[in-house]
Amino acid sequence: MPLRSDGEILTAVIRRPEPVECQDQLREVNEALMLSLVRQHELAEEAGKLNGQLEAEITQRREVMRELAEKVRLLDLSNDAIIVRGANNRITLWNAGAERMYGWTAQEAAGRDLHGLMRTEFPKPMEEIVEQLHREGSFIGEVVQTARDGRRIPSLCRWVRDSETGSILTSYTNLTERLLLEESLQARAADLAQADRSKNEFLAMLAHELRNPLAPVRNALEILQTPGADVQERGEAYSMILRQLGNMSRMIDDLLDVSRITEGKIELKCAPVALESILTAVMRGAFSSRRTPPEPAPLPAGQTDLFECGHHAP
Repeated sequence: MPLRSDGEILTAVIRRPEPVECQDQLREVNEALMLSLVRQHELAEEAGKLNGQLEAEITQRREVMRELAEKVRLLDLSNDAIIVRGANNRITLWNAGAERMYGWTAQEAAGRDLHGLMRTEFPKPMEEIVEQLHREGSFIGEVVQTARDGRRIPSLCRWVRDSETGSILTSYTNLTERLLLEESLQARAADLAQADRSKNEFLAMLAHELRNPLAPVRNALEILQTPGADVQERGEAYSMILRQLGNMSRMIDDLLDVSRITEGKIELKCAPVALESILTAVMRGAFSSRRTPPEPAPLPAGQTDLFECGHHAP
């Protein structure tokens, strides 16, 4: 039976029909009211289901938003600059690490052309990088970028392309400290190599110097073994041996002081000496006979030349 509107039902009730007709109309009204109640119940159930679905969807959306907010927070904790750009190279995400590294805020960087903003210098043509990115889905290389204050920042970049959206997730690690450390290590290696060369030169010099006192000591021993040597000659030979032993002892002390050799801290101990005594000791050590030459040894130079050499000597 077709449902009547409320106006039709009210009109049917107000009229004064015949008894049989009245009963039929009452029955129709009751049926209409029952159907209306059933329909209202169905609508209420449908509304409840829709409300439940909406509440579930809202809860799900809130959970997604919470997860996204947590991921963004974690991205901001990174020291690396993490940037998302669209297929048109426009910036859509700019984390706190990017703000610290380059100097632009997220609001200032949003929508800007990434490489135009930072004047990126690539290790190879951009066409090759884009081809690799589409072929392999990623790119890793070292680039140089310019910060807001004009600093040139060498960095290691990593790009990952999302094939569904075309967006590119990029991260940049500042290599400035690493390059400075490498330069420091190279300088240190050069210093160590120079120290090693200095040590080798010193050892070679020391080996030569250790041999030098042996000849005077040998000559002094020959004098001491000569039967006709007088007391003065024996005393001088004995003094020569003591001097040369002292020289050898000082050189051995320098040899044992490894730290001074490797660090270039060998010190020259200067003290006033009598030139005559040094020359006399050298002459005595140079001759194997028990007596010094009675006459001075001639030099192939004039007196004026020798005077000029002595005058200009430091």
